[in-house]
Amino acid sequence: MKKILLFIIFSFFAHTQTTHYFNWGYNTVNQQIEIEAGDTVEWLWVGSGSHNLISTSGVESFNSGYGSSGKIFTYTFNNIGSTSYICTPHAGNMFGTVTVTSQTASIDEENFNKFRLYPNPTNSIVIIEGNKNYFLEVYDILGNKIMSSFGNSINMTHLSNSTYIINALDEETNERFLYKVIKK
Repeated sequence: MKKILLFIIFSFFAHTQTTHYFNWGYNTVNQQIEIEAGDTVEWLWVGSGSHNLISTSGVESFNSGYGSSGKIFTYTFNNIGSTSYICTPHAGNMFGTVTVTSQTASIDEENFNKFRLYPNPTNSIVIIEGNKNYFLEVYDILGNKIMSSFGNSINMTHLSNSTYIINALDEETNERFLYKVIKK
């Protein structure tokens, strides 16, 4: 039963991590990469010379170290936002930006927000309307379970400002409902 429940939960939050492949060499000017949170970018050093790939500003921090043709640098981006990067010896000719957006969760739309949850956005406690008790689980946008409880409310005061998914299981009817909640 536990394996079936885990499969159901993970299918709600399934995001296939994608690897994006790019060349990195002299005259890689203003490389613009758009990906989802949890995706990986792989750069392959091409051409001649010694290069590095180092973040200069933004939400992620990385440094590939130096390498020549054939070197591969891989980095997984988990934070939403933009990160700029350069090759330090060739900053005028080798630079770019990775922009990370939130994941698109695979969610059964029929049971998404079937009952009202309030307040949303919230800065503290959210309540599911009605007098039922639910087994409640809170997931971050990457599909990681953050917390769980039983009832018709959940205290999110201690969570970071972000978007979360609340999975509510009605144990009497075995119905599952999903709510997107913004914590601010």
